[in-house]
Amino acid sequence: MKINKIIETVIYCDNVEEMFDFYQDVFHFEVIQKSFPRGVFLRCGESVLAIFNRSMTSQEGQLPPHHGTKGAQHFAFEIPDNEYEEWKKLFAEKNIPIEKEITWSSRNNGARSFYFRDPAGNNVEIAEKKLWNPEGFTFLSSTN
Repeated sequence: MKINKIIETVIYCDNVEEMFDFYQDVFHFEVIQKSFPRGVFLRCGESVLAIFNRSMTSQEGQLPPHHGTKGAQHFAFEIPDNEYEEWKKLFAEKNIPIEKEITWSSRNNGARSFYFRDPAGNNVEIAEKKLWNPEGFTFLSSTN
């Protein structure tokens, strides 16, 4: 038995409409379902990004079972290696500050990634596809 992949990532916020507007403006994800103020489901490649109102999904008696979190979360979007500079340019054009940029070690194919904050304060990473190479990932092995 094995798990094939993660199919859904859930992030939490206080203002679903603000988060929806941000993610649509930057990434133009396909909308699967909108249900303001509770949440939205967006298609991200073969996966789903769900954005939930933390106060509504943390209540008992909900379907699925109640869940939620406080504070910043982290997740990463994979991009084609040859689009990295285009993504940085887009973020500059949209005045979205890049918090940190990393060039990972040769163990990770010298992949590049950068981090930014979404409106809810989540730490989001844009990473070249080659970051997660077949030999594995060397945590915190970067050149910056």
